[in-house]
Amino acid sequence: MTYTAKTKNQLRGESGSLLKKLGTEFGLIDTEIDKFKEEFLTIGPLLATGATTFRIDFPFAVTIDKAILFTTVAIDASSNFWLKNAAGTGMTDGSANAYGAVATRQTITPTANNTIAADASMNVVCDGAASTGEVLMQLAYTRNTD
Repeated sequence: MTYTAKTKNQLRGESGSLLKKLGTEFGLIDTEIDKFKEEFLTIGPLLATGATTFRIDFPFAVTIDKAILFTTVAIDASSNFWLKNAAGTGMTDGSANAYGAVATRQTITPTANNTIAADASMNVVCDGAASTGEVLMQLAYTRNTD
């Protein structure tokens, strides 16, 4: 059997496709169907001590939808984390202060400058204001195929 790469719109147009059935039989709209395409990447531990830049490479084009920071080692002072695109530009609404006890959660939801081209990278930057602490980051992204 031969498999061919198709865009989501091509798949939606095929009479036997699951996306077509979801859209017609269950009344799901395009944005709800697109939620099935979101992928996750867990990064860490990221130290909240010392100014650090963490690089993340993508072999395919993506849009960064959300980053969730989970404190895994208590952070004694507020440390800032920023999401930056391949050009080094901060993503709009792409920062959070991580602090507090283990299991503290902070969410970053970038609204612009959050598209990464294929074979490019993004950076997570920490100012390192804390003297103790670590976080895990769960990065939610959508592959850009259209």
